[in-house]
Amino acid sequence: MNVICPKCRRPIPVSPKTPLLKCMKCNLTVDRLQFGLSPGLTSTPFVRDLRGETVGGYRIHELLGAGSVGVAYRARKEPDGVMAAFKVLHYDLLRKGDFLARFKQDIRTLSRLDHANVARIMDFGQQDNLFYVVSELVEGVPLSHYMQSFQLGWPEVRTIVKGIGAALAYAHRRGIHHRNLKPDNVIMGQGILKVVDFGLTHLTAGENRLGTLNTPASLMATGNYMAPEQRVRDGKVDSRADLYSLGVIFYELLTGRMPFGAIQPPSQVNPRIPKKVDRIALKALAPDPDQRYQMVEEMLADVQAVGSGRTAAAAAANRTSLRVTLVILALLSIGVYLQPRLADRLFDWATGAGASLQESKTIRRVVQAPAPAVAPEPAEAEPSGITGAGPPDGLALHEEPSWDSPVVGQIDAQSHHQVLVERRLASGELWRYVQTEAGLSGWTASSGSN
Repeated sequence: MNVICPKCRRPIPVSPKTPLLKCMKCNLTVDRLQFGLSPGLTSTPFVRDLRGETVGGYRIHELLGAGSVGVAYRARKEPDGVMAAFKVLHYDLLRKGDFLARFKQDIRTLSRLDHANVARIMDFGQQDNLFYVVSELVEGVPLSHYMQSFQLGWPEVRTIVKGIGAALAYAHRRGIHHRNLKPDNVIMGQGILKVVDFGLTHLTAGENRLGTLNTPASLMATGNYMAPEQRVRDGKVDSRADLYSLGVIFYELLTGRMPFGAIQPPSQVNPRIPKKVDRIALKALAPDPDQRYQMVEEMLADVQAVGSGRTAAAAAANRTSLRVTLVILALLSIGVYLQPRLADRLFDWATGAGASLQESKTIRRVVQAPAPAVAPEPAEAEPSGITGAGPPDGLALHEEPSWDSPVVGQIDAQSHHQVLVERRLASGELWRYVQTEAGLSGWTASSGSN
């Protein structure tokens, strides 16, 4: 048989002839007769390593995690193959005389919880000296890992807090308190949020174990989310303790840090957070339970009010600004695409209707373009706007300033014409739009460049 090392989670072989247990990975050595009493290490007892075994009709697979209540595995129910989270409660619970009665009574109450944000308990039982609780397997990551992986904005923080708060409000209305709410007990799946281990800390009396001096790091982290009245032995605990824990998670989501010492308002730590949130967070973290929110619904209403007020208006303004920007970019793209075609249409208008209105004037437009790599030989060119002899015999008039454009006519040396438009192409060629006395017009290339 193996047990799980509480330090590195590796299996430790148990030999009946050896009074000491030693982990070959981290060299932890513990007296096997005093589980959980290793000096300076842990008050979490050793738990038998069940990987590869079948317990209560469940085939145990890999280890999911270990905490103050027990050790959780991924398991498959046989023979239907349903996957579940299989949690084995710690050995030291057997030493509590009233545990078995409380276990049977309380676990039935917990199994009746049925809410979208609560991990449902599917089964529970006892096999030999093992007490186990089986709940639905939520595929995802703990909120603690989620917070480390993403920089959360107010809208997402609000959604997470509303999900946790909805689970708490549902359980509180049925007289059930979580008592161990922390990011590790909130699972972020694909589009879902589930709170796990409802009521198990109370069921196992795990909060008493947290008061020991030899508290491991994992349990100390748990204590950081506990209300002040929970840290006092035999302190009176009610639903407001869960509200304090939710306040700690809320503050950590907003700022990325724990609310230790003199607590700064969240908006001073994170300027992106609306200032209206400060009052909500500080009220939830009040040391005196009477100064906190008395019901989860009150806190959720305040959180919702911030989300539907200034923040929602700012989000709407941002969406409007984005739409305007996209429209402007679209219009600019269309303009860039159509610019050459619009220019040609303007030339057509200028050489048609425009020319007929201003027959006595010459319209001149020279398109600026880079100089050609090799400048053409200088040649005489007829000045624009002057009526005179035409280009040499046989020069064709084109529909567009291009040699590939259709030919619309031809002018000879005897014809007189008027130059209406000039256009210099990127190649260096100078094209002129001319009109003869007979009304014939078109583009012809100049014999040289001006």
